[in-house]
Order: sequence, then structure tokens, then C-alpha cells
Amino acid sequence: MQARDDSLLHAIEVINAGGSLDIVGENGSGRAALLDAIGGYFTARGTNVLRVEGWHAFSSTPLAALGWLSVSMSSLLTAYNDMVSLVGDRASLILVDSWELVDPMSWGVLTRVRRHTGTPIATTRLIGSGTTNGFINNGAEATFQLRLAPLRVKELERTLSAAHGHEFDPGTMSDIYAATAGNEGLARALYEAALRAGRLRLEGNTVHSHGDLWTPAMSSIVETVLRPLPTELRDDLATLAFLGSAPIAQATGAIGREAIEALADLGFIEIFSAGSVALVAVRQPLIVSYFRNETSNIRRMLVTEDLHDVRTAGILSVVPHNDDQAELFVALVHEYERQRLAEARAAWDKQHTRDTAAALLAVLGRASNTGAEISALIRSSRSLPGTPEGIVAWDLWYASYHALVQGDPAGAARILDESAREHPEAAGALQLRRALVETMLVRAVDPGELPDEDSLPADQAWLLPMHRAYIALAGGDVDTALALALPLKDQGIEDSLLDLVVVIALTADGQYARARQLAAAGITAASEAFDPSDLHRYVYMAALSSFIAGRHGEAEDIIGTVSQLVAPVDEGLAHLGIQAIATSIAARRGGVIAEAPTDAIVGVQGAFPGMQREWIDAEELRAQGDAVGAADLLSAVGDQLWDRGFRLAAAYAYLSAVGADLTADRLERSRPRIDQVGGDGVKAHLELLIARVSQDLQGMRAGAQQAEDDGRWFFALLTWSEVAVLAERSGDLAAAEEAETHATRLRTEVEGTGVPAPLRRVPHNLTDREREIARLAASGLPNSEIGQMLFVSTRTVESHLNRAMRKAGVQTRQELRELYRSGR
Repeated sequence: MQARDDSLLHAIEVINAGGSLDIVGENGSGRAALLDAIGGYFTARGTNVLRVEGWHAFSSTPLAALGWLSVSMSSLLTAYNDMVSLVGDRASLILVDSWELVDPMSWGVLTRVRRHTGTPIATTRLIGSGTTNGFINNGAEATFQLRLAPLRVKELERTLSAAHGHEFDPGTMSDIYAATAGNEGLARALYEAALRAGRLRLEGNTVHSHGDLWTPAMSSIVETVLRPLPTELRDDLATLAFLGSAPIAQATGAIGREAIEALADLGFIEIFSAGSVALVAVRQPLIVSYFRNETSNIRRMLVTEDLHDVRTAGILSVVPHNDDQAELFVALVHEYERQRLAEARAAWDKQHTRDTAAALLAVLGRASNTGAEISALIRSSRSLPGTPEGIVAWDLWYASYHALVQGDPAGAARILDESAREHPEAAGALQLRRALVETMLVRAVDPGELPDEDSLPADQAWLLPMHRAYIALAGGDVDTALALALPLKDQGIEDSLLDLVVVIALTADGQYARARQLAAAGITAASEAFDPSDLHRYVYMAALSSFIAGRHGEAEDIIGTVSQLVAPVDEGLAHLGIQAIATSIAARRGGVIAEAPTDAIVGVQGAFPGMQREWIDAEELRAQGDAVGAADLLSAVGDQLWDRGFRLAAAYAYLSAVGADLTADRLERSRPRIDQVGGDGVKAHLELLIARVSQDLQGMRAGAQQAEDDGRWFFALLTWSEVAVLAERSGDLAAAEEAETHATRLRTEVEGTGVPAPLRRVPHNLTDREREIARLAASGLPNSEIGQMLFVSTRTVESHLNRAMRKAGVQTRQELRELYRSGR
């Protein structure tokens, strides 16, 4: 488990250096478990480990904490002498669990022992329980504070799977993570309580959720978490739980500034900024569920009445997430998902019609883990009455679901054809959707198959040029796609499918900055609305544009936006594309390959780059060092896409294949088809590959300079590095020096990427630690073992190794091994 392993290695590193450690975390964060692991590590290595525990019942009894070590409680001096004897002349370590509950006299003795013997002290305490250790306040020394962060989704999943021996459905795991905000202790308790209550069920060896995970059995667990709160603050926290996430002005109006500050200091709420907006939210969703489910009706009514003047309707406009607050963002997405579902379900329960069913289906499709409810609602509503508009909306949604989720585009076409016959007034829109489904999943349809403009209402006339642009782009006609789509953007039309066309077309045309700007605006808007469906779609656009431009670090940061979210059921293609990009980057960097998206579409290929399961398989081969196998598979994917009319995606598959296997034969087989695809970006990519394959120094220099000017830093660095080696071999030292100057400058722009090892040398400017770690990594040792050997954390190893690989210009551990074996 990466986060906890890193925490342990950080702790070991501090203590080995003679420092003391202050471990801070909330209830259930694993403070005591980490202290046990530290004690076990040093005990196994012969260290004299002494453990002291703080107890609330004895926190006012002088020297009570040391009494558990058989230390005399008769006087301070006697207790001090006894502790010095226990420490002796051996290497020792003092562990203090729940430092905030240790009586002051015991702590005074421990402080003096630390000061006079140099024995390190590792303490744990509850977040918000007070200042750090007394000897820090006295200025005697500095202590390293280690705050235990919540686990990430995959870390929490591995923890629960290891503890219970079961796998978890992705949507179920997302629900558990959202409910507990990554808190390990709460997640374990929730799992056991929900399993007993039937809210979680074991189907085969996989755990699935059924309904709300909250059960009354969790009340005692939450009350333990709430125990440090005085009554007034507990009431204030309840108020915030009913209010929901809110701008700070509203939260302050509800409970006051002092209460906001106190609850934030204690770690019960979190405040974060989004431009000019600051949002306040209860950190633990289980606390929200506790107050909403267990509060008496009278209390609930009184709180609701108090909030009448401070609550605002609708979804709040904020962008709350960053890497440190990922668990809170996931919780907020689930909270707003719950609100939207509650409203749509209430409308459905009030009146069962195709209209209300279509509205509920649309919300369910943009959520996660709703497959069973969707299937049941489709069965129960397909024959219900409704307005013509509602019935058409139902048919449109059902056809898309049939194609994208169930993988049956032919069945979707039949649904749309039948609906068009029954509702001729909506035939144009239905025929457009049919063409879109086919172009998304089956083939690029002929524009002549689209309906006439007269078949669409005036307010939907823009849909026709948008669909034409989509078809043109899928077929590789970038200029036509831009000519059709950009005027629609100029008219102010806001539509995520239109944005998808524009972003990918701009990227193919080499207008990377403009493409990223549009996609970034979409990410912001989707984040402000806590809309996971649009968020996945815009993250795919932005990450694809950055990846194609060779800005891998930027693409990774973008993907991190949704890394903790399970893909909504209606965005399988975007999710697949995101996974393919992440896998491609990991393969080039030598990092951990992302797990295959088992919940994504099976057996269906999308129309744009990365929306193919085989793309992930190819990148996994590349990561294993089989570049030729990866290129063969990418070429095969390109052939399949080309045959279906998806020429743009095919061109990028061919370009990736040539990049993996830089041979004249591979290039000549792919070039005739790539030449037929439009877009200045595609052409520039091809021209650079041609120069590199032929080792044309002049062409490579021109291509490298163009890539640098365009901001395609990875390709510029790659090519300048190759130019430096080739020029040196040919005796053109001036050209080699010029190229190396460019490459050196570009390394500051390229994070986590590099150039192939065969073209580089082990650099002379590595630090001793970078050289040592690079050598160990090249020998085949994983980062965790290197950290254990050198007594540093895995994170420290990764940091040194990444710097060493960037300086060496290599991308993977395989290339690093080749570099060291070559002796260069």
C-alpha cells in the first residue's frame, strides 16, 4: 500500500537520522498501526523500543503514563532515573501513542530524557488536539511532523481486499471511498456494517452495493469520531451537514466565524478556494449521513428552519479539487449526484410517465454504479404513456445506452428507426442520432445519409453541421471539420460533443494551445457542476491534446482530475481513451501501468485516438520492452480503424507504431495512408518521423526547432538529443554542441519524459545519490527495495530516479538497463 509504505519509510528515515516524529491524523487514519509498524521495524533490528500510551482516564494523574513501564511514580527525579535506566546505553526509541492524553508530568520526564540521552521519540495524536510536543515549544530541537493523509481509491481497495479476501465492483468501491473520504478505519467499519445489513452483497468473489450504504449500526462509530467536540460545536457541525457544501459566507451566516475556524482546526470541515469562491464542506460524508439519518424529526425541522435564509438553491459554482483534496472532491461529486438523483426520483415517484423516466434515466446515466436501477427502469417504463417530446427523449437515451453500454449499435439503430416511423415530427433528430451512433462505434457514415435541414426545428438546425463536422473529423478531413464546427462556437453554442470535435480537430491541425484552452474551460465548467460525465469527456479531450503534443507531465496532471472517480455509465469511450493515454505515458516513463478498465466498453472501438482496448495492450507491450510487438499491434489497430473509415484515429495509430519501431519498412507501410489525412499537426508529426528514420540531420534540426517553437517539448528534446549524437559521430562538433544546448534547455520544460537510451550516455552531472539509485534501478530492483536498502522512502527514491532518468534522457527502466550495460 503505497501511501502507508511511504509514511513508514519517511518515519524510519527521520528516526535513523536521530530526529523525533509527530504523527498526526484523524480517528481511523491508522496512527496506532503506523506506530506499531515503526516499533516492529526497529525491534527487529535490535533497538530498545519503549512504548508509552495516553489514556483519557489517567490524563490528570501524575506520572500515570510512565507507570505502565514500571517506572516509579513517587517523584519526578525517581521517575527520570528509572527512565534513564530503561534507556541504558543501547540504541533506544520511545513510542508515545495518543500524546495529547499523556499527563504533563510524564511528558516532562520524557522531554528531559530525550534532551539528555538523545533518544528519539515518536508520538501520535489526534488532529486538532493541540500543539506539537512540548520540547518543540521549548526550542530544544525540531521535530518532523507526519500528517496521515487519506488513502487514495486504489490504496483503500487494496487494503479492504487484503483484509477480507474479496474484490470490489468499481462503483461500489467508489461509493465506499466517497462515504469515508479515504479513511481506512471508517471504511473497514462501514464495510462490515453494510455487509451485515445487506447493503453490500458478495456475488461470486466480488462485493456489490445495493442502495445507500448507511446503516444505524454506524452511529456508534461516528459518535466516537464526534467525541472530542463540545455540544455547541457538535450542533454547529450538524447545521453544516444539513446545509451541505456551501460558500463560506453562507456557512458563516449559519454558525458563525469562530465555529468555522474551530471545526476546521479540528479537521471536521475543510475550506478551499476556487478563484473568488471559498467552499466549506464536512470532510467525512458519514458524519453528514449520521446527522441526516439519526437526528430527531424535531431537531431536523428546527435546523432546516434556521437554514431557510442562508441556503441557496441549485448547484454551487466552485472548482474544489486538487491533489491534496481529491477525497473531498469525490465526496462532493457523490453528494451532488445524490441531490440530482433525489430530485429525478421524486418526479418519477410522483408521476410514472416516459417523460419522468427519460429525465431519471439521463441522471442515472451520468452517475456511477447505477446499472441495475437503469435496467429496471427501462423495463418498467418502455410502455408508459408520455408526451411526444418525452417519448422521443426516452428513445434517444435508450438507443445511446443500447449502443454505448450494452455494445449493440445495430440494436440502437433499430430503436431509432422505429421511433422515427412513429414520430415523424422528430425524425430528423432521430436520424442524426442514428448516424452519430454509427460513426461513434461502427463506421464513418456518408454525409449524404444525414437528414435534410428542413427536417429539424429551427432551434436544432445547428445539430446538422455539428454532426457533419463529427463525421468529417472521424474520416480525417480536419479542414472541413473546422470549417463546420468553428462557426458554431462563434455563435455561442455550448455543447460537449461540439467541443470534442473542435478540440480534436485543433489538435490534429497543430493548434495545441487553443485546443487545450477550450478543453480546460470545459473541465472547469464540469467541475463547477460536479458533473462526472462531462468531466470525463473534457479530461479526455485535454489529455489527448497534451499527449499528442508530447506534454506528458501536463497530460498526467489533467488525468489526475478524474483518477479517483469511477467512470459514469454513459462515458465508457472517454474513460477508455483516458486509460489508453495514461498507459501510454506510463509505458514511456517506466512507471506503473494503469489497470485495465474492466468496466469500460468491451468489443467496441471508438472513432477517435485511444478509444480502442488494443491501444492499451500495445502500450503494455512497449512497457515490457517489446517495441516491435507494440508497433505490430498498433499497426493492426490502424488497419482496422482505416477499414471502418476512422482515418484520423488510424493515422495516429500508425504514427505511434512508427515511433515505437523507428524503421524504414514500418514508415513506408504506413506513410501512404497517413498522407491522406489532413491537419498540419499530423503532417508535422509525420515529417519529423521521416527525418528521424532517414537520419537526415538537416531535416531533424528543422523538425526539432519547429517542435520546440510549437511547444511540443518531448519531441523537440527527443530529436535534438538524437541530433547531438549523430552530429558528434559525424565529427560536426559545433552542430552537436548546438543540439545539446537546445536539449539541456528543454529538459527544464519536460517533466517525467526523456529520450531513448541508445542515443544517450550516462550523464556526468548526476549527484552521488542519483547515480546510486539509478544503478540499483538498472540492476532490476524495485523502488521499494531500493528504499529499504538505503533507508529512504519510496517517494525519495522515485524523486531521485526521475531526475536521473531525465538527465540521462531515458524513458523506461529497460532503457536505463540498456544504457548501463552499454557502458556509455
